[in-house]
Amino acid sequence: MPMLCTLLLALCLCLAPCTPRADGLFIVDDDLITGIRPGLPIRIVPTTDRNQPDPRVDAHAPLIYLDRDVQKAAALREKALNGDMDALLHLAVLSRVGEEEGQPPLFGASAAFWEDWAVRMLGGREAWFRLAVICHEFKKGSCLLSYEESEARPAGKASSIAKAPLNRLTLVYLRKAAASGHAEAMYALSRLCRAYPDKDFRMPKEPGFLIVPDENPESDYWLGAAAAAGSARACFALSLSVQNERDTLELLKKSMRLGFAHAAEILQELYRPCPETEPLPPDGTDKPNGYAQILHLKLRGPTGPNGSLHLRTIRSLPPCDNGKESIYYQAIRVRMYGEDGAEVADTAEQMMRGGNAAFSTACLTREEYEEAMRRAKKAFQRIEADLREKKLARDALYARAKPMFAEMRAAFAAQAKERAAPVEKSAAN
Repeated sequence: MPMLCTLLLALCLCLAPCTPRADGLFIVDDDLITGIRPGLPIRIVPTTDRNQPDPRVDAHAPLIYLDRDVQKAAALREKALNGDMDALLHLAVLSRVGEEEGQPPLFGASAAFWEDWAVRMLGGREAWFRLAVICHEFKKGSCLLSYEESEARPAGKASSIAKAPLNRLTLVYLRKAAASGHAEAMYALSRLCRAYPDKDFRMPKEPGFLIVPDENPESDYWLGAAAAAGSARACFALSLSVQNERDTLELLKKSMRLGFAHAAEILQELYRPCPETEPLPPDGTDKPNGYAQILHLKLRGPTGPNGSLHLRTIRSLPPCDNGKESIYYQAIRVRMYGEDGAEVADTAEQMMRGGNAAFSTACLTREEYEEAMRRAKKAFQRIEADLREKKLARDALYARAKPMFAEMRAAFAAQAKERAAPVEKSAAN
């Protein structure tokens, strides 16, 4: 018997998927789970590291605005005029905040000038979304800076812009991006609109996608819209709200296909043979109304466990047939996290053997395991290819904008000349 177990384990290790992790592709966001890290602001941009700010947001840019530093403002403007898209987006946000607060122009042009060029270069959907991201990150203020830099600010000098204009502008930009079809802008709106609602919002009679009614129709609408538009996080959040077992599974599978790693982890447990369940009360008859499946998970991440999930889902029957689907999703999850494939092999060996603490009876055959591994490999390759294609499309969008910076520079010089002309004429008189 020990020899058989050794052979099975060796087989499993050979079949276990290699786990190269494509950094920057697979999404990890434990903020979606109720009760994890309460009080932290949401992340607008999908991330593979919940603890890192968006790398394209310059935490020092607000200090230029707050200090009214003319030299640094000119340097930031030159970066934008010379082809730095991130600098251009920062200029647009800071200029708009300045106009909201009645400040004189700091960067040599109006907010509309910088915004219009960003939209012309990237298209409204991407430009408005990136402007919203910068606003939202600026709103966090000094948390973007290191502790030493924040503490070094002079006494009485705020290290962040007043939140009131940033809150409003974040929503303004998000609504424009959402109206252009940006899925992540829609998802962010579903969260932020609860605090900053649109008084004119009316739920459409036929929205054309799944909506789970809650206490906030506007939030419900944007969550459903985001899931339909392809937001992995929206699909996951919606899956936790629906009551229908089929809808829950389909939304989780869609979320996984869109790159959300936690979805694969939950699917692994939902398909686990003989899970912890409890019968539902009868529906007015003597027959039970199905089962509630209880999940107690320590959610993983690229750097280890990052939060707990306690979920009670309604199932028509407890899935006690076999473990091939659970192994299939575990293999995908391990690849997404870049973890050791031996974990899958060890689980499969326990399933095939039975008679252990995890699986009391054998619930997997060698053939089923081999088939699950082949399916998982193909599925993962499709997911990875789709995510890479989306990333390449975003990169190409920014690359296509590069030639337009020369036009923007010429337009800036022309408007600067127009603004200077009345002053020169007045001085001459």
